Amino acid sequence: MSRKPIIAANWKMNIGPAEGAQFIESFKNLVKGKDVACDVVVIPPFTTIPSVLNALNGCSCTAVGAQNVSQYDNGAYTGEISTSMLNELGLKYVVLGHSERRQYFGETDESVNVDERMNELILEEAIANMGDENATYESYCAKLSEDVEVEYLVELMRNDLTKDAAADEADIEEQFNTNSMTDMDTYNNNPEYYKDDEDAYEASQEGVPPLYVPKDYHRIYDIYVAYEGDIPQECTDANTAMNNLKTEYCTLAFDDAINGTSTNAARIAEIISEYKAKQAEYDKYYAEYTASAYEKINAAYARLEAGEDFKAVMADVTENTDFTEIDAYADGMLISNSYTSSSDWSSAVKDAFAKLSLGQYSQVFEDTNGLHIIYYVSDEKAGSKTLDEVHDAIAATLTADKKDEVWNALIEEWLNDGSVELVTEVYRQLGK
Repeated sequence: MSRKPIIAANWKMNIGPAEGAQFIESFKNLVKGKDVACDVVVIPPFTTIPSVLNALNGCSCTAVGAQNVSQYDNGAYTGEISTSMLNELGLKYVVLGHSERRQYFGETDESVNVDERMNELILEEAIANMGDENATYESYCAKLSEDVEVEYLVELMRNDLTKDAAADEADIEEQFNTNSMTDMDTYNNNPEYYKDDEDAYEASQEGVPPLYVPKDYHRIYDIYVAYEGDIPQECTDANTAMNNLKTEYCTLAFDDAINGTSTNAARIAEIISEYKAKQAEYDKYYAEYTASAYEKINAAYARLEAGEDFKAVMADVTENTDFTEIDAYADGMLISNSYTSSSDWSSAVKDAFAKLSLGQYSQVFEDTNGLHIIYYVSDEKAGSKTLDEVHDAIAATLTADKKDEVWNALIEEWLNDGSVELVTEVYRQLGK
């Protein structure tokens, strides 16, 4: 058996408690009522963890992790966080030995001691889950192995006993008609929802896709190259200095204007000169920071100009892995300049798209995430989808429901049969 994949989002040293809670509320609204095909873990800064946990409020599809944990259980280690502290918060995930911790803080395999600390965490989980203070790492592993074996056998039995359950064609047609009317009403009134819902369907390939397409949606390819590492501190310092100079300039210029004097003229001239120097300093370090990314994407652009197929170049170069790892995006990803969704492209991407005609690709351009070249693939056909287009997706969903009905009926039958012995562990694995 395979477990659900995990998607973990490390927030690094970004997002405080208020913003973190706001983000989680938006995320919950995005996944509400949807079958999330993966386990989601958000990993905020330590100070943001409590507000995120509170905002999640039992959201079953999302867990919270920590960005680091100390190798010490307790003691005079100012600024450190122990495993027991994380356990008190109910956290089950932690990032250990991250490349940035190694690069900037000199962590090594020895100092991190991942194996030992993982064993400690697993043992604490074992004691909690087994209710046995004498539980050991070995006994917990044996218990997990037994659970997996039972789960596997139960799944085999379930598949065999429900293999004949299938959706009825009349039910498929009825479901199609009902959902078509619902989706038409939803996306006519809120066309921005279409991108969120279609993206979610294409990413998971589970359930039924949206059955109605509003006007003015299109598909694009994206050759994307990210900058390596964080922006240099020299850039940050120069930018801070420029902002301070702008503030001072505005204050002095306003004073002279309101008083009809030129008292501050000399200092204003100095500010302009200092600002230009800081701008040049910023540009120098920023150019060094972005040089490798520009080299990579300019080489890709040269290949396009030489006549190579955009999709082939994208497969070699892009760091937007959705295009290379998700089959549904083989025909491009949705974009619209008329609507703004919660999973939208940046304004820079949308501005670049607005200048393109069908079948054209853009110049190299930058947004806050990195460098892009986009290609206008196609126009999304507006209107209702046909039953033939979505028949198999609806049939799969209804068949899964039928199998659940058959399986649950069998369980009830077994429970009411006095000759059947109830084994608690197996009963739990049956989904009860």
